[in-house]
This record gives sequence, structure tokens and C-alpha cells, in this order.
Amino acid sequence: MDIIEEIVDRALGGYEPTIDNKWGYPDLILDLYLSDDCPEPLNTPHYQRYLQGHTSEIRDKIYRRLVSLEHSKR
Repeated sequence: MDIIEEIVDRALGGYEPTIDNKWGYPDLILDLYLSDDCPEPLNTPHYQRYLQGHTSEIRDKIYRRLVSLEHSKR
């Protein structure tokens, strides 16, 4: 699995549609992943390089997957 897809999958694992806002969730989760409180294993230098170097791509993929999930439930 591609590392960016792995990060996206982990982000979506924490999404709760009845609580989280799909518009703000990608920024919220990326803020967490880029903070000192980042959960393991995403706090390792390997993942942090991807998070810092591909933030926009990861944000876009999280949002697209959220929209896709929403449409698949209709």
C-alpha cells in the first residue's frame, strides 16, 4: 500500500459522520498528525516527511474519500 493511502486510511478510521464535519475534518486530522500529539506510528520521521511534504495531496484525498463514502451510502 502506498504510504499516502495508508495515512488517508488511518485518517478515515477516526472519522465519525455524526460528529465530524467533512469540510473541516481533513484540516483537523492533519493538524493533529503534524502536531506533537501525533499518534504512533505517524509520529515517526518516515511518516512525518510524507505528512509535511504532501499535506495538500493528503488533505485532498481525505476529502475526496469522505465525499465518496457519503455518496456510496445514498
